[in-house]
Amino acid sequence: MGTTSKHQDSAGRRRQQDIVIEALVTGSSVSAAAEAAGVDRTTVYRWRRNDCAYQARLNRRRLELQDEIAVRLAACAGRAVENLRRAVDNGDLKASVIVLKAVGALDRAQCSEGDDNAELLRARQDLAAKTAEQSRGFAELGLG
Repeated sequence: MGTTSKHQDSAGRRRQQDIVIEALVTGSSVSAAAEAAGVDRTTVYRWRRNDCAYQARLNRRRLELQDEIAVRLAACAGRAVENLRRAVDNGDLKASVIVLKAVGALDRAQCSEGDDNAELLRARQDLAAKTAEQSRGFAELGLG
């Protein structure tokens, strides 16, 4: 009889911990998570400190959530690129600067030792100067 009661207590605690874990990984405070599970917040802190199984499940759920977010972001990346392409095609300078920064073109706009094409070097310098000027303009307008 004592074993059944202990097993029920353990299963009940596991359910409470799972409620706390879901609340925490979705942004709830420790107090709100504890309240949702019907435990005191000091209990949650004790689990974090002393219950390795709870800590492992919490860490695993956080990693799962990060993976879910990464998959969802990757799924919309193609649409984001298409939106940027359309904006650039329509002459949107801010979008153009975003693309240039993303591909590292602005980092390479400075002359470097290995470059041997003077025309290309001048074009890169001009691009860097224009981009810096546009960035300052965006910053003055509160857009950058």
